[in-house]
Amino acid sequence: MVMYRAPKIEVLQKKAYEIPFVQTVGATSQLTLISSLIPFLFKVIIVKIYFSANHANAVGHYILIGRNNQGSTTGIPEGENVLGPYVPLSPLVGDNETIVLQPNYVWPELKGYVKVHVNNARPYTVQIKVLVTIQER
Repeated sequence: MVMYRAPKIEVLQKKAYEIPFVQTVGATSQLTLISSLIPFLFKVIIVKIYFSANHANAVGHYILIGRNNQGSTTGIPEGENVLGPYVPLSPLVGDNETIVLQPNYVWPELKGYVKVHVNNARPYTVQIKVLVTIQER
């Protein structure tokens, strides 16, 4: 009987990148924060949104992937909704909590931009903090 010895298996780690979005958003206003161009195939593996106590479920967050680097201060900009399976039509809101989601959203194109669009319905300025982790594919 001849035994075949397989070559050593090498596990290749795909690179992951964290993209932080931190900004102050004015009272009763909207704002879009946009990453720099991501020039490779990727997927969004983790979205972490930090809601402070003053958000009171009135500061809505949309996480989008788009083909362009255009934002908006009057509505949701162009892009695919990464959180569609969790909140298909409405923004994600919270109060004094951190929400961590693992959407594993695959962006089908070679290049793209991560966009965080925030709608602050509060009558005062709020601080937003979002961390999006992407992985090469």
